[in-house]
Amino acid sequence: MYFTFINALIEEYIWRWFVYKKCEVLVSGTKAVFLAAMLFTLHHIIALAAYTADWGVVRLGSVGVFIAGAVWSWCYLTYRTLWSSYISHILADLAIAIVGWHLLFG
Repeated sequence: MYFTFINALIEEYIWRWFVYKKCEVLVSGTKAVFLAAMLFTLHHIIALAAYTADWGVVRLGSVGVFIAGAVWSWCYLTYRTLWSSYISHILADLAIAIVGWHLLFG
C-alpha cells in the first residue's frame, strides 16, 4: 500500500513539482518534459539495477519508466497540477504490483 499511494505521491511531488519545474528554468516546456523524464529514468535505472542483475529487465523497465515519466511531466506541463499524474501513477503502480504478485505467487 505504501508504494502504491505514498511513494507515488512523493515521487510526483519530487519529480513533477520540483524537478520538472527546475528543468523548465533550464529549457523550454517540451524539452523540459524530455529532460525530466530522462532524470526520472536515470533514478529508476539505479533502483532497478539494485533489485536485479538482469540488464535486459533493467533496459525494458527503463523504457516503460521513461514513457511514464514523459507522460506525467506532460500532464504537469498541461494542467499545472499533480492530480492527473498522481492518479495515473497509482494505477501504474497497482498494475505493476498485480503483475509482480502473479509472477511470484501465480
